[in-house]
Amino acid sequence: MVGADVFGMFGLILAIAGIVISIYYGRKSLLQRLREIRWSAESIPLLSQDIEPFRSKIEVLVGGYHVPNPHLVRLCIKNIGKLDLESRMFDKDRPIIFHLSGTKYFHMIELGSPAVRGDQGRICVGPELLKSGEQWIISFLADRDTRVERVEQHLSNVQVLGSTINARDNIRADIRYRQVALTSAMIAGIVLILTFLVMLNLS
Repeated sequence: MVGADVFGMFGLILAIAGIVISIYYGRKSLLQRLREIRWSAESIPLLSQDIEPFRSKIEVLVGGYHVPNPHLVRLCIKNIGKLDLESRMFDKDRPIIFHLSGTKYFHMIELGSPAVRGDQGRICVGPELLKSGEQWIISFLADRDTRVERVEQHLSNVQVLGSTINARDNIRADIRYRQVALTSAMIAGIVLILTFLVMLNLS
């Protein structure tokens, strides 16, 4: 009888622990889908290839700086999740950093948010509130074709997906979400089995 009571108590503890873990992983998985940021970048040449024969006679100056191959770069950051991206979700107030390739000089045209700043080949965004469905559009003039090389972010329970970053990054993010969801489902199943065994033993 004592052994049965010990087994029942042990099973009850495991069931409670399983429920807590299941709730934690389930909530984390849900929040990652509810808070999702998607960005896209486009680099547009401002000088047509048709003027190539006259390129040596054309000079573009921006603030006294010679821009040999001007490109207009537009970076769009949109909250496609169902929940707002709040400034408190930026870990230690660290911004999202877009590292640019191909340029060190650029001239900001449209910031899109007061929390946007750029220097030394990178664009820093946040911390700032970005409501669900809203977007920031950042435009700048670069001295050559410019791409987003990588994104550095320190957000809590937020997925950040991009269109010009390596497609494998988006695949990895989706795989991570599926793994969390599968783990949550497995834990929930174990909890149900343990609870059934405990109730069967106590009866």
